[in-house]
Amino acid sequence: MRILLTNTTFYDLITRELDQPSEQHLIQLQSYLDDSLKGFERSEPLIASSYLKTEAGAFYSYTHVLKKDFRFTDSPYYRNYLNQNTAAVQWFPPHADQIFAGDREVITCVQRYHMDSIRSDVYFVYQLSCVGMKNLVMGAKPFFDDVVLTDGDGNRILGEKDPEEYRENQEDWLIVSTSLYDGTWTIYGIKSRSSLLESFRELRLRIAQIAAVVFGICLICIWIISRQMTEAFGRLEKTMLRAQKGDMTARFYYAYDNEIGQLSRSYNFMIDRIQNLVDAQNDMIRQLQEERDRVRDMEKEKRRAELRALEAQINPHFLYNTLNTIIWQASDQGLDDVSVLASSLGKFFRISLSKGKENIRLSDELEHVRSYLSIQEIRYRDRMQYEIISDSSLNDCLVPKLILQPLAENAIYHGIREKKSGGKLIIRAERKEQTLHLSVWDNVVGMKKEQRDAINSALRAGERGSSESYGIYNVNERIRLYYGERYGLFYEGEENVYTCAVLTLPVRRDSGEVKGIV
Repeated sequence: MRILLTNTTFYDLITRELDQPSEQHLIQLQSYLDDSLKGFERSEPLIASSYLKTEAGAFYSYTHVLKKDFRFTDSPYYRNYLNQNTAAVQWFPPHADQIFAGDREVITCVQRYHMDSIRSDVYFVYQLSCVGMKNLVMGAKPFFDDVVLTDGDGNRILGEKDPEEYRENQEDWLIVSTSLYDGTWTIYGIKSRSSLLESFRELRLRIAQIAAVVFGICLICIWIISRQMTEAFGRLEKTMLRAQKGDMTARFYYAYDNEIGQLSRSYNFMIDRIQNLVDAQNDMIRQLQEERDRVRDMEKEKRRAELRALEAQINPHFLYNTLNTIIWQASDQGLDDVSVLASSLGKFFRISLSKGKENIRLSDELEHVRSYLSIQEIRYRDRMQYEIISDSSLNDCLVPKLILQPLAENAIYHGIREKKSGGKLIIRAERKEQTLHLSVWDNVVGMKKEQRDAINSALRAGERGSSESYGIYNVNERIRLYYGERYGLFYEGEENVYTCAVLTLPVRRDSGEVKGIV
């Protein structure tokens, strides 16, 4: 009701009715208060009715019928406040309803409020049902024979008799009491001694019966739990014995979340970890074996590639052609060319052997291919020209031996040999960031794009190719074996214009030992 009386809507409605009285304003105020009082009465089953008296008039829920002769100012509810020392809240003992028809027995409470916007006080009356109050304090299963409720002045609000009447027969009655609402009310519980003792006897018997039943249930539960635990421990032991014999699939499952359940989960977790470690160990062993086999195969392939490269350089066909050229030159042109051929051939085989070394300096590799090209230049005369371009700062770079000559031979064999004149070969060595690029360029026959893409794809895949192009695939395979798959051989070019074979290698310097990529 404090919320209602301080509500802005109520304040505006009652102020408007007082300042500008009209039937419309009064109807709006009555409608609003009718809804509010209905909600108030529905909020608590003990409330039988409510009534609000203001300067604008009296208001109540239309579900009740107001007595025709009731006047609030003539009622004891109002007269009780004529004394200036009267408290704002007043309770009245049980009596017949004086406000609404029905004459049912109620307990009335009157509260007085003062509002600044209203000249006179506001009185709010709500009445509690005596029957409902008695049922509330007695409870659904009454323990006390009687419950007495008194106000601050000792007036009995609820109960059959005053507490003093029970105290006069203390041998027959037991009385307990407590204060309510900060001492405003006092509630007394009255219990007959004879019924209390009878209740105690019944209580002792009931406790004994319950104790016997509980004791029996406890014995049964203990027996069941101990049997379950014993059986569970037995199954856990058998499972552990299986794991001890090497069965890593042995698992123990327990449905309950107790010590055995925690033990079973720990055991399963331990077995899973052991199994994972065993699997990881097996995987590691398998990987190491595969790596060992791969390294062994790579070493074998590396040796085979070196032997094949060496065999290719001392091919009897090449020796035969060279010797024929020497004989032809000796008989036709004189001893100068014979000297050049013999000198170039000697350098060629000296660098090819390289005292068994796998890696040689770039300057030696360029000298090797220069010897080869000198021989071929004498053989093809005006049909071939060559040029070697290299920065002297790259001379001490280490490269696998016999990698440029097969590319030069391939260019001569597939291009310059078929051309009548104007064939040119350019060998270039240059550094691009951390990579050494060696290229063999010719201007004879530029490959078609499809053919060039097919060769590059085979080179990237590490294939060995056909017998006719064995040399270039051998070079690519050796470079990939030495330095990894990110390095190797690829072709560039333009159809009928030029062809360029490019080798990519890491930049390494000759300082007595290989110290890594520069």
